[in-house]
Amino acid sequence: MAKAPDSTAEAEQEQEGADTAVGVRRPPAPVAPRASRGFPSAVSRTGRVSGLDGLRTLAVALVIVHHVEPDVLPGGAVAVDVFFTISGFVITRLLLAEYVRRGGISLMSFYRRRWLRLVPALLALCAVCVLLASTTSLWGFDGSLQAAGLSAVFLTNVVRAMESGPYSDLTSPLAHTWSLRVDEQFYLLWRCVLWNPEAAHRIYNGTDTRADQLLAGALVAVALARLRSDDPRLALLRTWSGRLAWPAFALLGLVAWQVPVTEDLGAWTAAWYTVGFLAVAALSAILVTALELRPEAHMSRLLALTPLAW
Repeated sequence: MAKAPDSTAEAEQEQEGADTAVGVRRPPAPVAPRASRGFPSAVSRTGRVSGLDGLRTLAVALVIVHHVEPDVLPGGAVAVDVFFTISGFVITRLLLAEYVRRGGISLMSFYRRRWLRLVPALLALCAVCVLLASTTSLWGFDGSLQAAGLSAVFLTNVVRAMESGPYSDLTSPLAHTWSLRVDEQFYLLWRCVLWNPEAAHRIYNGTDTRADQLLAGALVAVALARLRSDDPRLALLRTWSGRLAWPAFALLGLVAWQVPVTEDLGAWTAAWYTVGFLAVAALSAILVTALELRPEAHMSRLLALTPLAW
């Protein structure tokens, strides 16, 4: 499962020269005049959103339960969709803030931060798997060398999408890194060039077929960055996102409980893998908007509780 960007730590790292002393109040970041016209609220929207951290933790828990006890939570993989939406929102929000502060975005600096945040831990995991495969006879580690190679070059999800079935011996035991690969390919603006529209696993694993969830979060970040604090449309968003947050949360829970992940791409599943994914992206975007605009609401406070907001 992908690691969503931390809505606190990375936002702080984005600000060069930030004072790291505890309790010191930082002065407002400088703003590039021309850039700020299009996104007047971008710089002010870079702080911690504890509710998003809690939602991320809950998504991780759903995926774990789905894999350990699939009969209990057959649709728990929907949490990956929520995770992608959070990633799209947080990354876009950070980039917009940098654009407004500096009048541009340093892509090399952005890629360096992403690399330092994700790749060292991934390479360590790959090394452990290769070591276990070469020194033990533990079940499931036979393909570690090739799986580590595919994961290290960000191709796990591409190989899974190209396979004739939903699972691939080429990616075991690092198959779970496929969603991290989707995230990284989204960051690097990679496009999936192979097309296999009749395979459910192609739709499930493809970067292009997951773009709606990432872009839903990005759209929320752009929309909120363009609205000033006194804009009546912002008040409308705050009101309606608050009203729809719990229904959206309940519907996502219903999906996790009742909608299984299946390789059988029949009429019903074809509709779910197309319109359904988009609907989940919209529901996730409602949750992200509510958590961003209504930190005082019951849901935000609940998801911000320890140990959810770790």
